[in-house]
Parts: sequence; structure tokens; C-alpha cells
Amino acid sequence: MGLSNKLTINSDIDGEYTLLELLEMLGSPAKVKTALSDMESAFRKLGKRQKEVDSSQASYEAKILKERDEITASLKALDEKAAKILASENRLTKDREAKTATFKNREVEVSELEEAAKAKTAELAAREKEIARRESNLAGERKRMEEAQEAADKEITKDMKAAEKYRQQALKIRREADDKVEAMKKLVA
Repeated sequence: MGLSNKLTINSDIDGEYTLLELLEMLGSPAKVKTALSDMESAFRKLGKRQKEVDSSQASYEAKILKERDEITASLKALDEKAAKILASENRLTKDREAKTATFKNREVEVSELEEAAKAKTAELAAREKEIARRESNLAGERKRMEEAQEAADKEITKDMKAAEKYRQQALKIRREADDKVEAMKKLVA
């Protein structure tokens, strides 16, 4: 490698130095040549290392992009699942609301049926009271009729005894009359 008349320094150096001061810092031209050769070698190694770092960086970035794509796909799948779950939940909510409305309607129907049953029970109780009153009246009427029947039977028995007594008297009178008619026939004859 040859030396040129220009020296370009790309790094910041604190303070201001002359070329002689810089050469003194670097040492002899052989040392400078060796240092430059070492620097060139170091720059090559640094270049290789930079390529490795760039390759590693590109690989890392590709890996990050791939992971980001996978995460995005996963998030999209989760969003779809969430949408399905939300739709299912909405459907279940509508079903629950419909069942709740049906249940409330049934509760109203049951309440109305209970009210109707109470009214029918009250009506039945009133009818049972009326039937009990009528049965009581009928029992009283039956008792009066039985008493009237017994009285009539006694009256009939009494009348029949009297009729039998009168029949016996009539038979006796008839016998007596027949006996008198026979006696008169005997007298007339």
C-alpha cells in the first residue's frame, strides 16, 4: 500500500495537531505503514463483521417480520373467533330475551289462570253453600212431609178403625134388620 500526500482522518480527534505531531504520535513510517496495514486488515475484518451483523440484522428483521405476520394472522384469527363468539353471544342473548319474554307471558297466563281458579273456587264455594242451604231446606221440608205423612197415616188409621167400627155396626144393624125381616115373614106366614 502506498502513501499519498493527503491524509484523511474520519474520526474526531480532540484538539488541533500538526502533521509532525500526528506522525510523532503514530511513530516511524514503517510503524505507520504497519499501523495502516493493521488498520486495513482491521477494516476488512470490520467490513466482514459488518456484513455478518447486516446479515444477522436482516435475518433478525425477517424473523421479526415473520413473527409479526404470524401475530397478525393470530390476531386476525382471534378477531374472527371473537366475532363468532360475539355473534353467538348475541344469538344467545336474543334467545334468552325471547325465553324471558315467553316466561313472563307464561307468568301472566298462570297469574290469570290462578285468578280464574280463585274466582271459580269462590263461585264453587258459593254454590256449595247454596246446595247445603237447599239440602237443609229439603231436609226440613222432608221432615215436615214425613211428619205430615205420619199424621196422615195416623188419621187414615184412625179413619179406618172408625170405618171398621161403622162397618161392624152396619153389619150388626143389617143382621138385626135381616132377623126382623125373617121374624116378620114368619109372622106374616
